[in-house]
Amino acid sequence: MRVPELKEWLQQYDLQPTKSFGQHFLCHEPTLQAISNCIQGKNVLEIGPGPGCLTEYLIQNPERTITVVEKDPKFQHLIHARFPQVRWIEMDALQLNWADYAGFFVASNLPYNVSVPLMLQYTEHAHLFIGAVFMMQKEVAERVKAQTRTKDYGRLSVMMQTYLDISWVMDVSPSAFWPKPSVDSAVLLMRPKHPWPVVPFKKLSSLVARAFFSRRKMLHHNIQLSADVWAASGIDSRRRAETLTHQEFTRLLKTITEQGPKDTEVSDVESC
Repeated sequence: MRVPELKEWLQQYDLQPTKSFGQHFLCHEPTLQAISNCIQGKNVLEIGPGPGCLTEYLIQNPERTITVVEKDPKFQHLIHARFPQVRWIEMDALQLNWADYAGFFVASNLPYNVSVPLMLQYTEHAHLFIGAVFMMQKEVAERVKAQTRTKDYGRLSVMMQTYLDISWVMDVSPSAFWPKPSVDSAVLLMRPKHPWPVVPFKKLSSLVARAFFSRRKMLHHNIQLSADVWAASGIDSRRRAETLTHQEFTRLLKTITEQGPKDTEVSDVESC
């Protein structure tokens, strides 16, 4: 959808983007087509369709069934007018029961103000889905894909790389949107790892958050474990969190779990 056409639709329904919702509408047709080309399967869950810029490309495949989740009710009449075959669900995507959409492929031009918590929620439940394609701020995408010993590597990198295979699809400039954001964007394609890692998401998230709490400090300052636990993990407690791969974090959590109640400090980490 080109910008003049988008503005006509918005004017017809007396609509404007809402800044507090982080609404920037993607209008660049090659980018919209590239996102649509990433979709696999027949059932698609689109988060935050707004006026339907991406929806227009998703429905081009007649075999697809599209469900949209939108927090902003003002777009409902516009979506129904343009795409009567699309199922509309009005709710905050952060309140989704992800299990209700098992077997779907997820697509979204993520609202900038909720991109990180939404992706983490998706990551926790990614084994239920075929995959996802997300547009986000480029700096967030760089954090997702960051490697160890870099400034962008942190909790988001560890959590998403533990559970997902992630591909960088493309960069997207501000000129692709209306209104233009002040930052560059990027599109990432994500697929759940097979086999799915048997790693408790919330426990790993708690452990990683602790490790990065003061990222310049050594691990043993952030995570209080006995010398025996560190030795059993094979990880030097004098290292910093940014040097550990996601596989090493998984191994550390496994060691902590195996220690069980024998070590009160270990139990404290597990309970978070």
